[in-house]
Amino acid sequence: MRTAIGTVSIELMDLLGKIVYTKQFNTEKGNQLLKLDLADLPNGMYIFKMNDGTQQVAKKITKPPLIISN
Repeated sequence: MRTAIGTVSIELMDLLGKIVYTKQFNTEKGNQLLKLDLADLPNGMYIFKMNDGTQQVAKKITKPPLIISN
């Protein structure tokens, strides 16, 4: 049986600071793969924030991801 040891909060904001997506996940010990359904969001640039209660990470992301090839 798996036991949750914490909660991770995810927020996506547009570049004007409006929250366009939010979700909470229960996590277990170790690495986690969290899947986000962003199909309803238009393509563009967003600020991705993740908070586990002790640390917060913020990154700019694009939808769809930019792929650069030579």
